[in-house]
This record gives sequence, C-alpha cells and structure tokens, in this order.
Amino acid sequence: MKRFLISSFLVGLLTLVAGCRSTTIEDPHVPTIYLESTSSIPGREDPYVTLPISESRYRLPQRPLFGPMDIIRIEMVQVERGLAVRYLLTPSASRQLRRTSGDAIGYSFIFFDNQSPIGARKIDGMIDDGILYTFLEVSDEDMPQLVVDMNRTLVEFRRNNR
Repeated sequence: MKRFLISSFLVGLLTLVAGCRSTTIEDPHVPTIYLESTSSIPGREDPYVTLPISESRYRLPQRPLFGPMDIIRIEMVQVERGLAVRYLLTPSASRQLRRTSGDAIGYSFIFFDNQSPIGARKIDGMIDDGILYTFLEVSDEDMPQLVVDMNRTLVEFRRNNR
C-alpha cells in the first residue's frame, strides 16, 4: 500500500511538472527577414510594406527568406554612421544568404519584428560570411531592449522547437 501511494505521488508530480512546461513565448519579438519581391506573378499581387520612419515601400513575397530558426543571434554594433545590428545566421542559412545575395543584387532584405517592418538593407554584393549588417528604423534608446527581446525570443523558440 505504501509503495502504491509513493508511486501514485511520483506519477502525479511528474504529470504536474510536465504539464507546467509551456510552449508559448511570453511577449514574443520574432525576427524574420524577407527578400524584396522582384515583381508580382501574373494573377497574384504581392503586398507592399512601408518602413515606419523613412516610409520606404517594399513588395514582399508570402514567406520570409529567414525565420527564427535560421538566426543564431542578433547583436548591436557601433559603426561610424551610428548604431547598427548584425544578424548571425546558421550554417544552412548562411549558404542560402550567399546564393540569394549573389542573385539579387539591387534588391533589398527587409527586417521584421513580429509582423512590423523595422529596417531594410540594399543588396550590393554577395554576402559570404553569414552575417547581415543593417540599420533599423528604431530609436537608439529602444534598440538595446529590442535586441534583448529578439534574442530571448530566439532562445525560447529554439527550446520549444527541438
């Protein structure tokens, strides 16, 4: 009887602990990167997005080129022209970046936080190191917290999608 009670208690405790593991991300900041659409396919009109400060407009395909599983981390860097960020990509995403950047010179990468466009970078040559540098249309005061939030989301996203 005592053995049964202990076994029942342990099973209940394990069930409780397993049930407490949440797969939802609290206050997510999901970074994604799109490649500007070249033009609409006949019969399909790709939507435009507008950046918040410059009001630059870009046509987007339906799916991002790089999602949260393709981005290792995001870092802030101080450069001569101001505060920038760099997106470090996984090895497979780095290969895709090399191919895409070589084929899409003159187009832009558009950077998103959740569903909001926050920056763009014109492709001026092949990028072969797996690192994307860009300026975001986010204030210098808000940038550190945004980078922390996006990195936290990346870690939680990978943890939930193992």
